Amino acid sequence: MFRPSWQFIFHLSAVLVAAWNFWQPPTPWLRQGQIYVSPTGSDWNLGHSPNTALKTIQTAANRAAPGETIVILPGTYREDLRIRNSGRPNQSITFRAQIPGTVTLTNAALPQVVEALTWKAEGDNLWSTQTPWPIYAVRNGEAALYHVRWGGVPALRQLTAKPNAYAAFTYDPPSQRLYVFLPDDQPPVTHPLAIHRLIPEPLTWGQSRVANVWLEADYIHLDGLRFEFGIASNLLVWNSQNTVVTNCIFSESNWGVTTKPQVAPVENLTLKNNLYHHYPQYYWLRDWLSWQEVYAHYANSSLISSSDAGLTVAHNIVAHGGDALQISPRLSQGATLGAEVYENLLMYSTDDAIEFDGSAQNVHVHHNLVYEGQQNLGLSPVLTGPVLIENNRFLHPANGVNGSQLKLLNPWYDPNPDPIQNVEVRDNIFVGRYLAYWNPPVKNIQIHDNTFAVQGMKDPPWYPGIAVSRNEMILLPPDDYPNPGQNPAWIKDWQISRPGPRWLHYPDHPATRDIPEKLSPNLFTE
Repeated sequence: MFRPSWQFIFHLSAVLVAAWNFWQPPTPWLRQGQIYVSPTGSDWNLGHSPNTALKTIQTAANRAAPGETIVILPGTYREDLRIRNSGRPNQSITFRAQIPGTVTLTNAALPQVVEALTWKAEGDNLWSTQTPWPIYAVRNGEAALYHVRWGGVPALRQLTAKPNAYAAFTYDPPSQRLYVFLPDDQPPVTHPLAIHRLIPEPLTWGQSRVANVWLEADYIHLDGLRFEFGIASNLLVWNSQNTVVTNCIFSESNWGVTTKPQVAPVENLTLKNNLYHHYPQYYWLRDWLSWQEVYAHYANSSLISSSDAGLTVAHNIVAHGGDALQISPRLSQGATLGAEVYENLLMYSTDDAIEFDGSAQNVHVHHNLVYEGQQNLGLSPVLTGPVLIENNRFLHPANGVNGSQLKLLNPWYDPNPDPIQNVEVRDNIFVGRYLAYWNPPVKNIQIHDNTFAVQGMKDPPWYPGIAVSRNEMILLPPDDYPNPGQNPAWIKDWQISRPGPRWLHYPDHPATRDIPEKLSPNLFTE
């Protein structure tokens, strides 16, 4: 009769425990509601404490049950994260940085990849190197390099020969070489350059193919995380309901958050206290390139692009973006809320601060602060509405990049466009360059009880089909006037809650460093 030795029993037990951990992860009662992840952890661990942390966020996401919090310890995580496990009402699955702002989800290549690149001087502060894959984004420290997408090296040389040129790059597919312009006449090895790892082509027919996180689950909460090198999107959401994103930073992507309604609808997406930036995009426009040159390559650079219902965007900062917010909800049968957009700071936009381009049904935009952007409101076109824009401040300094306060332009490619319609603009203060750009057709556009302080306007100022009443019209000097962000005349006891991640100290980040200098502290409450 076989009698197992104690050694046999011990080894068998170890094998069974390992198999249990691998095939049947610990039940939620054993984890007591928290799963820990650490760069120094192991996916063979239980994950129920910092000392038994898992190594990858993906493993934690696969194990998570409704009501649990995935606590992510400080570090950099290079993962293609797919979230498919759903929470339930009042039992969301939360992905939270243990210390807000210390967790980075990135598509950046390992530093060793950049260190192994061999650079060749090409003259005029231009350097080249062969890369192991196509390059779509390059960063130098906290600053993105301007991407010359068309025209290759000749176009790169032409643009960087202009005065005040910033760092830029282009990639040449036939030779598989990356060309980088660095204006300080120092070789690339002396810079903290970063590139992304091997990825698919980021966009196909305008749709994202690359993201830091692909979310296809319900009742998910992301909190206190940094997303970088999303390239197309940092967060791609589809087939999802009741997602909440708070206190995060999005960078190096066309969009911080995008939804894919053509795949599966998204409902009730909430973004609060986040920062999206594409620093130093605004400075390219202000100091170096024409609007057309910036727009051609960076028309988006947005916190959110969505046409889904139930969208809440509040207390966020978008700095150095193109269209800071792209919002045009299309309501499904039975839905009532399109989008609620309030108490955001939209600063340094190189195109529209808020762009509506489609149905834009049931949108309420109120108590937002727009400072120094190319355009304020791209109502071009609102095809359905209603859109209500009230009690906002649009403040643009003299000699800046501002074009107009309102833009009502129908698509240039449509000879018989549907009218821009069902828009009401009331109780706002606008300070800036021109009053409005418009062309027909329009229908049910009401503009009333606003203050427009501008340097110029058309004659007549409004298209005849627009209903205008009780607006205060102030003509500003054509050359200079005091900074409206610090001028009590335009603030008038108006305040919003302090926008951006709660843990972010504005002077510590280059995208927000100008806020204390440009904007009065009286504008913000804690």
